[in-house]
Amino acid sequence: ENTISENKFTLHANYTIYMRYSNKTTISANFIKNNNLGIFIYESSDNRLYHNSFIDNGQHASNLASTNIQWNVGKEGNYWSDYKTKYPDAKELGASGIWDTPYVIDENNQDNYPLVNAKF
Repeated sequence: ENTISENKFTLHANYTIYMRYSNKTTISANFIKNNNLGIFIYESSDNRLYHNSFIDNGQHASNLASTNIQWNVGKEGNYWSDYKTKYPDAKELGASGIWDTPYVIDENNQDNYPLVNAKF
């Protein structure tokens, strides 16, 4: 198992985090800002991503031919800077810090508990 945690990635040319054939990796508490692509997951499985802040990237995340990618752990997901643009009618669930609408990454992937505020 691998862990990528507590990093700040800003202004990278192409892929900030590129995962290929990477299984059972936890990516958490990272600040990923102003990149062409925040994270690219390719032919990987059983990975967990949570508590990351995706801010102003050309594309926050992309997944190709990967399975069992968890974009949240329990009721803790990630922060997505374009959330309110994509879901203007979304509301915070009480004072939980979580939006009431999942953040869709693609037809097979979504963050079920997107965070209202960035972690960094």
